Amino acid sequence: ASRYQVKENKVQAKKLVIAISAVVLLALLALRFDVLSTLSASSGLVGDIPVGYDPLTAQEIETVTAVAQANTVGAASAHQEVLLVERHDGGKSKGNPPRQGDLYLYDYATDTLIHSTVDIASGTVTAVEHLQGVQLPLNRNEDQRALALLQADQTLWRALAQRYQQIAGQPLTQLDQLQVKITVFHADSMADRLNESAKQCGQHRCAQVLLFTVDKTLLEIMPIVDLSLGQVVQVLN
Repeated sequence: ASRYQVKENKVQAKKLVIAISAVVLLALLALRFDVLSTLSASSGLVGDIPVGYDPLTAQEIETVTAVAQANTVGAASAHQEVLLVERHDGGKSKGNPPRQGDLYLYDYATDTLIHSTVDIASGTVTAVEHLQGVQLPLNRNEDQRALALLQADQTLWRALAQRYQQIAGQPLTQLDQLQVKITVFHADSMADRLNESAKQCGQHRCAQVLLFTVDKTLLEIMPIVDLSLGQVVQVLN
């Protein structure tokens, strides 16, 4: 073969290599796209739109809350409190499950936990159950209400002020001087130490309040606040 033919063969071989490389690159890109699509579908991610098992967005929480409360008699009452809104777990299934949310509303007037499941797309309540004796953790509003009831009890506040003076060596004038730990309270945790009113806790919605100085010294005065009744029902020492 002539020198020119050899050169032409090299050029053609180089073009063939480039063409094959391009085909391989396109195949790899297509495979990567398929993998990413599969992962997105399995994780429920499609752009910025929540689907499947994604947590509820702020807008979805608003929708679930509005629909559930509109379906609840007396939902505007001051005796009710929204405790929790979360994505409804309908169990694993093929494909993307419908977007649904659960709202837990506590009715202090009847001591009933109202659990509503809302279908977000249709804006309808798909299930409701009424539970008694079931107490979810307290929310921030309830924490603040328990502290306000504690401070409003003059006998209790005087006892706290006296104990604080003994420990800290200064007057107690406001709650900001204390560190607090507040949890939901069930009577069966210490039934043998409770009075008749405090024994209702669990059926009633109650808070147990632990009080500390800023250096974390316990005041050794533990109020039990009945949020259903709106009063301190017992003080444990």
